[in-house]
Amino acid sequence: MTGTMNLTSNSYGLIYSGEFNKNKQKHGYGEYQYNGNSYRGFWKNDKRDGLGIETLIGDRKRSYSYNGTWKADKKHGQGSLTNVHGTYVGSFNDNKYHGQGVLTSSEGDVSNGQFANGQFVNGLLTTKTGDTYDGQFARKKLVNGTWTTKSGHTYVGQFVNGKLVNGVYTTRKGDTYSGQFAYGRLVVGTIKKKNGKSYEGRFSKGELTLGNLTEANGRSYYGKTIK
Repeated sequence: MTGTMNLTSNSYGLIYSGEFNKNKQKHGYGEYQYNGNSYRGFWKNDKRDGLGIETLIGDRKRSYSYNGTWKADKKHGQGSLTNVHGTYVGSFNDNKYHGQGVLTSSEGDVSNGQFANGQFVNGLLTTKTGDTYDGQFARKKLVNGTWTTKSGHTYVGQFVNGKLVNGVYTTRKGDTYSGQFAYGRLVVGTIKKKNGKSYEGRFSKGELTLGNLTEANGRSYYGKTIK
């Protein structure tokens, strides 16, 4: 037998009003309230399945609102979730951000691209300060791609712990530093100045310690500690 029913349990604060199946399981559309929380949407064999809206009220860290699709009692498919950390709109799998989506943090940072198992892995991150990071991410940090600062500097290449280790740094004035970096400074590679000068070799604290200096007129010098 199927139909609709109202289920109330005062001891647990449970109230269900909706459709059920022959096994008296929530099945079809129904509205469910429990301990101040609520779910309005579709069910399948006593599990949330299909479109539904859940609002969880508790301590600040656990509270959230989800509007989207469910599968076997888990967020799955397209939906939007808002919690203390921000708002995510996109694809879910097994209760986690997974696939294409946009995450706007409570601080104002926006991650737009691909997510995997709840983590942002590829796309464009725009921070509240105006910096942008475009590429591949791991543990919330850029590992391969382009970092453009609000002031106009660009870093392109491979990153470790947020620092460029191999690639090209271009200043807003047009000078380029290309090669290998350590602690944010070029150690092996080439510096090309906008005025036409270029430095190639090994560097320490921004100065060429061994290599070639080429003037704008083409004249070249080789040696140690060339400025």
